[in-house]
Amino acid sequence: MGDDPFSEAQAFYQQGRFAEAGKACQTALAEQPAHPGALHMSGAVLLHAGRPKQALVPLKKAALLAPDSGSLFAHLGEALFQLGRWSDAAASLRTAVSLSPDHAGAHGLLGAALRHQGLLDEALVVFRATVALSPLSPPAWCNHGAALMEKGCWAEAVIVFRTALDLNDRDPDIHTNLGTALAAAGRVDEALAAFLEAIRLRPEHILAHNNLGNLHLACHRPDEASKAFRMALALDPERAELQSNLGNALRAGGRIDEAIGCYRKTLRKSKNHEVAASNLLLSLHYSQQYDGRAILEEHHIWQRSLAGRVRSFRDHANFPDPVRRLKIGFVSPDFCNHPVARFLLPLLESHDRSAVEVHVYSCGRLKDGWTGKLRSLADGWHDISGVPDDEAASAIREDRIDVLVDLALHSAGNRLRLFAIKPAPVQITWLAYAGTSGLEAMDYRLSDPYLDPPGGEGHYSEKTISLPHTYWCYRSSVDLVPGPPPVSRNHFVTFGCFNSFWKVNDDVVRLWVALLKEVPDARLHLHAPEGLHRERLLNVLRSENVQQDRCTFFPQASTDAYFDQLRGIDIALDPFPFGGGTSTFDALWMGVPVVTLSGRTAVGRGATSILSNLGMGECIASTPADYVRTAARLAGNTIYLKRCRDELRERMKVSPLMDGPAFARAFEAACRSGWQTWCAAR
Repeated sequence: MGDDPFSEAQAFYQQGRFAEAGKACQTALAEQPAHPGALHMSGAVLLHAGRPKQALVPLKKAALLAPDSGSLFAHLGEALFQLGRWSDAAASLRTAVSLSPDHAGAHGLLGAALRHQGLLDEALVVFRATVALSPLSPPAWCNHGAALMEKGCWAEAVIVFRTALDLNDRDPDIHTNLGTALAAAGRVDEALAAFLEAIRLRPEHILAHNNLGNLHLACHRPDEASKAFRMALALDPERAELQSNLGNALRAGGRIDEAIGCYRKTLRKSKNHEVAASNLLLSLHYSQQYDGRAILEEHHIWQRSLAGRVRSFRDHANFPDPVRRLKIGFVSPDFCNHPVARFLLPLLESHDRSAVEVHVYSCGRLKDGWTGKLRSLADGWHDISGVPDDEAASAIREDRIDVLVDLALHSAGNRLRLFAIKPAPVQITWLAYAGTSGLEAMDYRLSDPYLDPPGGEGHYSEKTISLPHTYWCYRSSVDLVPGPPPVSRNHFVTFGCFNSFWKVNDDVVRLWVALLKEVPDARLHLHAPEGLHRERLLNVLRSENVQQDRCTFFPQASTDAYFDQLRGIDIALDPFPFGGGTSTFDALWMGVPVVTLSGRTAVGRGATSILSNLGMGECIASTPADYVRTAARLAGNTIYLKRCRDELRERMKVSPLMDGPAFARAFEAACRSGWQTWCAAR
């Protein structure tokens, strides 16, 4: 090899003999401690050995001695990247690409460092440069595609991943990435084919199985989703995310208590898994096994686990004038075609802008026509999707929001951790469902005179502010005419429930079967995707000698088809213990009375509140037996059913349920009450 130890180190390194290269570097450095080449190569060898922290020492020394070496700064950036120091890594890599503009590896790593910082626009510019430098490199195209997906540019991501596949169609990772982009773009069949091809190429591909499960779940195929997640779990039983996803699939199939068990397993594997924790807390409301007190205690446990991980703002600079114009902020992932948007729209339209200034903080990626409507009604619109909670909370604090309103609670995409930081002096939760957040930092929850059960006042971590009439303000999205009740042409009554089928537990099924026996010629229409959960109901029908053809299942439908299906039922049946909200309004809008069992938690009393505001106490039952009697009695009263078709819509229009201005004044008064309490304590 010769007498020059550095030359020997170079030769060994080029041959891939890294251990020998490292030893030769040490010999060179013993002779010449400030040898920039030996320091650089020593760091590179340590990087290759997976020791980025140790590599930093010689690489930093080398950078001082050779500040014009692009490859040196590329290695320094790589070490910093591996240590998770994204900002420092980006700085070094920027230097690398400025010194060596053709260094494709430095460009790729710089793009990745920028992605980790949430600087997606800048990352995309860098990734485009990377593929220009390495057009035949599938990893370069895949990095570009991943950034496009994070940006929500699904169609462009599909094109990029297909380009990568043209270069290497045997790589299951690329097929999986393509499937993920296709699924997000709504191209379900193509996504399914991509995931299946990835699994064919590598049967043990965990991510492909997981993403296949998510696709099935999004397509309302919970049984297939469960199978995919179980396959992934068999490959990696300790991965908490897979256990949580299996819980989601079981919940979608109506197997609530099994789902709760999955979420608990997830939290045992990953104590701070916030998605699983919220899924657990939300799912408790669907189970018959938990009352309000038990649900609250579970929320307290979650709050205690969160307390050590979140630092809250202790003071706020908002000017404590009790009568000045308030800045109200709304936070939700659902400013799109979603019930939250439908209920929020009348409020935003009716706000007194001399009294309040409205800011919206959107944390969802889905944008549609509803997003535009809401945005046009906001004084300030802020997209915080992808923004870390700490940064988003600081921005809200800087915006001097006086009252911050959570619209998600523990539903999907919530930002409760942001609320735990307490960016606003007054924080209120409303609308998602009438439960509790569990947060010490959440000051109030909204309710109405009917939602909270007697004796349930202490089942919330927040103080309750009761709106004078109603928790909701409804706005229908269709003008479809209700038409006559189906019984007038069928000569038999049709019951129906178009709630999510995971609300349909065994107790609900038994009660509905008892009702079908009580009204022998009646039919039952249900929204339910195909799967074992349908069999659950049919098995009970068989065991009770009730003909199975009396029950008809409908898959998920478009909005127009859904309302048309509502016209096909005479009486809607509210499930329990988690009753309907939007579905109750929609049924009543179509002239369909709703029979409800008034529950022992607020989420079980949504229909009680709505019906009470319409003066329809005849539809509210207090016991399971009364539920059956009430539904059977209404089924025998065809005059009542026709009157509902003729009158209910107009009744709703003149009720508090659709009085936007009155609801806005009540909402503003609730916010003002919380604000004045805060001001008085200054």
